[in-house]
Amino acid sequence: MEEKIGVMIVDDEYIVREDIKSIVDWESRGFHLVGEASNGRQGLEMFQKRRPDLVITDIKMPVMDGLEMAKKILEIEPRTTFILLTAYDEFDFARTAMRMGISHYLLKHEIDAESLGALLEEIALQTQSHLESKWRSAALYAREAVLGGLPGDDVGKRFLEELLQKSMVAFLLFRGGRPASLQELQAIAACRKKVVTADLLLEMDKTIVVLFCFSVPSELAYYHSVSLYINQLMTDLESQKYPMDVAVSGRLKDPASLQEAFRQARSSLETAIFHKEHGRIIRGGGKTSREIDHAGVYEFLLLLKSRLVKKDYDAAFRDCEKYVLEECVPQKRVDQFRLWRTFVVGMLEDHITRENDFRVGMTDSLKEESDTVFLFLEKLEHLMRSLSQASGKSFSRSMRKAVAYVETHYAENITLDDVADQLNMNAVYLGQLFKKEMLIPFKQYLTEIRIEKAKELLCSGEYKVYQVSGMVGYQTTQYFSTVFKKVTGVSPAEYVQNQ
Repeated sequence: MEEKIGVMIVDDEYIVREDIKSIVDWESRGFHLVGEASNGRQGLEMFQKRRPDLVITDIKMPVMDGLEMAKKILEIEPRTTFILLTAYDEFDFARTAMRMGISHYLLKHEIDAESLGALLEEIALQTQSHLESKWRSAALYAREAVLGGLPGDDVGKRFLEELLQKSMVAFLLFRGGRPASLQELQAIAACRKKVVTADLLLEMDKTIVVLFCFSVPSELAYYHSVSLYINQLMTDLESQKYPMDVAVSGRLKDPASLQEAFRQARSSLETAIFHKEHGRIIRGGGKTSREIDHAGVYEFLLLLKSRLVKKDYDAAFRDCEKYVLEECVPQKRVDQFRLWRTFVVGMLEDHITRENDFRVGMTDSLKEESDTVFLFLEKLEHLMRSLSQASGKSFSRSMRKAVAYVETHYAENITLDDVADQLNMNAVYLGQLFKKEMLIPFKQYLTEIRIEKAKELLCSGEYKVYQVSGMVGYQTTQYFSTVFKKVTGVSPAEYVQNQ
């Protein structure tokens, strides 16, 4: 974070203080004058109130001299930087200061823009490095709290407390977006600007957890800064193509509120599945119900089973839609919806297997955890419509032979013409028969078979991607990877990592 470095000037001579204030452009160099005092006691009192990073002080002053003040300040904040203003006859004092760890000096009556500017440049580099170190310690402390541990890093806790006193700190949680490595996410999420500091803390359950620190003057500026950063991150993660939901926690009040703020933001993010579409920014405070009506779920499954047995797919979909919209959405019952969805998809898979051995992967699209309930219902309606269109139909003998041949020879470089030749059929007619009975073109069916087989081989852990590519009928690994990602949404390597 490129914070301004706070500066306090302490000298009993008014004209010296004025010269120091006017001799350089403090703001352009990254410094901010927070106050001035005419003796050590006043300086100590001001330090306790304003906590400057740099103290420029005379050594000889009434009431309390500069060295005594420096000693007391270092007891309060050991990392405070000092510039001592010395005279030719004050080197004994300088030696005492060196033993205290103070190493920056300027001859009081020979101060000019060049000498002060050079010293400030050196101090700016040191101080910025210290600020970065403080931020990292605070972020690591927050990470441990998010993971549910009891952070034992007192330094990180103290630095976080300091940040909370002068900045607005919050969690941002992202879910969705395109698949990315942790290193890539870190590079995208990291932000070092004049207003915002942000770091990726961790990735858990497909959720990106980011800690933000905003050096802004008001709550309005805080939310404006949040929105700007989120929009930039979404752009970097190509969220137009891969929509992403975001939850913003409330402003952290103290280190003890870390876990609660994270839990609230995570709970808010879970409500995203009840929105019409992805890409929303959800403020902290979204409520979800963890209750599950197990009896109600079981009762519904009995109804669904009876519908499927009768092949009344239209009624089955209407029942599903009514259940979700009436039993899950109003009270945002996330866990109940997920349990219900798991049972429904499993029941459909069993039904399809019994009724139609050849439709591979028909329910795969229903298993996307990040889908909203409305997108799930849209996919479910499409599936039920396909089943309804195919209901009452039995596969012709020719189609059964064609499917059996594909199941046996999918690893070869086969085409529709090859299958037609084996069956002594016209290729055009066979293609029409495929669309009519299987509801998809031959090429799509062959691709589905190959990708399903590829998934099995990849999950076994026994083969490399290039080996699997050849085992399922692809000439090059690059083309296989392209087709695999088009069908599944992830590359073969990412698919293995996610299992």
